[in-house]
Amino acid sequence: MLPEGLARRVPAWGTMTGVRPVKIVMDEILKGNDINCIRKNLDKVYCLNSEKAELALQVAACEAGLLKKAGYGSGYSLYIGIPFCPTTCLYCSFASNPYYKELADAYLEALFKEMEYSSQIFKDRKLSSVYIGGGTPTALDAWQLSKLLEALHRYFPVDKSVEFTVEAGRPDSITEDKLKVLHSHGTGRISVNPQTMQQKTLDIIGRRHTARQTADAFKLARKNGFNNINMDLITGLPGETVKDFKDTISQIRELGT
Repeated sequence: MLPEGLARRVPAWGTMTGVRPVKIVMDEILKGNDINCIRKNLDKVYCLNSEKAELALQVAACEAGLLKKAGYGSGYSLYIGIPFCPTTCLYCSFASNPYYKELADAYLEALFKEMEYSSQIFKDRKLSSVYIGGGTPTALDAWQLSKLLEALHRYFPVDKSVEFTVEAGRPDSITEDKLKVLHSHGTGRISVNPQTMQQKTLDIIGRRHTARQTADAFKLARKNGFNNINMDLITGLPGETVKDFKDTISQIRELGT
């Protein structure tokens, strides 16, 4: 029994709140399960409302189509994690540490051994995509980044992959030297992730860069040959209003013109 005056709240995503609902639905589609049965489970088992269920089905169908096109059954996707960042953001729960050159050097030495080992395990499968994430991969200096990408090309057929992405991420970690390294090694897509363009919010969440730096990093990436740049944004950051988020979207759109 709810206390008097307290409205009953039913999460739109049901019991899927806090997880990746589309991945669950996509797995069901890839198994060949009937769409109506999946829809019924979303209602009865996961308690989604009808609007979110249809959205999940629509997105999952698109993703499943892309995976089939990439030959996921006989291929694999490679993720390389770099657990270093300039600072730790207020909202972050990823494994990440402040950047220290000596720690990064030791980590890369161990990583290269794992990359060599993994390349042998997957040598008979097709490489579908490569994603270097973090942390913030561009927390590495240009020389370390170059060594990482040289090892990647040494052990894996990156040129034959469908997509090669490096999460440049934090604008305060992006330099022209690093962008040139990324571009020279065939990186097809990078991220420039402000999360918000509101300076007051950036200060609160510990980003330690300015909105101006985000715009400058984006333009610098364009100047150095990157035409495929994604930008992560987060809604509902501390103290932000709908008006703030609309302004962030507006500023991001201006960068793409």
